[in-house]
Amino acid sequence: MAQSKIIRARIVATKKANAAELNYRNVLESQDLRTNTIEKWFAKQSDGRLEYLPWLKKNGWVPYGRVLELGAGSCWFSSQISREKGVKNVFSLEFSEYLLTQIAPRIMGHYGADTKKITRVLGDFNHLEFPGHYFDYVVFDAAMHHATDLPNVLKEAVRVLKKGGRIIAIREPVIPPLMPWKRFTFGREDKQYGITENIYSLSQWGKFFADAGLRLKAVPFIPPTSLLKHILNLPLFTLFNRIFLGHYVFICD
Repeated sequence: MAQSKIIRARIVATKKANAAELNYRNVLESQDLRTNTIEKWFAKQSDGRLEYLPWLKKNGWVPYGRVLELGAGSCWFSSQISREKGVKNVFSLEFSEYLLTQIAPRIMGHYGADTKKITRVLGDFNHLEFPGHYFDYVVFDAAMHHATDLPNVLKEAVRVLKKGGRIIAIREPVIPPLMPWKRFTFGREDKQYGITENIYSLSQWGKFFADAGLRLKAVPFIPPTSLLKHILNLPLFTLFNRIFLGHYVFICD
């Protein structure tokens, strides 16, 4: 399978980018016992993340047209999205050259990505070098909570989004009302490497989006990888998720 195109932004990492996290992604992650082989990267995908796009399709939120993924990492989400018939192009922006050049091509091959549609972009989501109102969809997968300046990232996302476009964010951490201690325990292991690991309450997330001129629709969803998790997605049981788990998909039209 042919590799997707790759382009380099004029500014790959602004002052807002976390230099310690960039060093981890480019150098240390290949030595981390959790991610030091491609097989371990493949194994990471078994956590249920592949269930998000089918759920989005079921609910009428499947991306189409020109799509931008910010903080694309291994590009697994871009790979899934590229296979959708209504998608014309996918731009996968990531500030780690290691992830974008060494890991992403393997992930794309593993998931049968339509690489003709994908352009990998080495750049910083704090400073997007795209024209305004350019994308039909801007998507995030577990990326917003790594931002050192989330208001700026959302401002940039809104700037490049077409009028009538949509922002989708999956796998962003939310502090459940009855588990406030997660504010202090979330991401503890990764923080030792200097990685930015933020977690917010649902109301805090809502304010970030509102300040960017967006109305957040937070839809409870747990990837149904077991019978119990399937049950917790039923309307009668979503309250348990809201109170104790805090798993949502963020939609902004």
